[in-house]
Amino acid sequence: GHDDRYYNSLLLELSEVRMLLCERSYCHKAAQDVSAYPASKMVDDIRISICMDNSIAPSNSALTRTKIRVALPELSVNFSSLKYGAIMDILASITAEDTTHQNDGRNSPSLQERQERALEDGERKREKKEKKEKK
Repeated sequence: GHDDRYYNSLLLELSEVRMLLCERSYCHKAAQDVSAYPASKMVDDIRISICMDNSIAPSNSALTRTKIRVALPELSVNFSSLKYGAIMDILASITAEDTTHQNDGRNSPSLQERQERALEDGERKREKKEKKEKK
């Protein structure tokens, strides 16, 4: 677009990527021996393209500070409503701008901290929903 001149871009192309789909509690072990964990699935030869644009004028509120575009292959997956909600919470936490620490000299939460916070929020929502259903 016309505002591309206000951004520094980094393009990362990944090819022949292997992705392990598994439960978080045993993912590390499943990565060592997928056959021992039948609920895990290994997806081979994925190509991922990631373009990250960082504003050269981060103090300009008219410009998005960071833009990320990702090209992924089509992947069909069935999720429960609960898992879908948790994934959407994680994505929202990653893409949401943290305005609380913008200019006060402190660091913004790391990606891992935001993901963990989103998982905790998803867990609280699930527990609240289960309590409601029991009534």
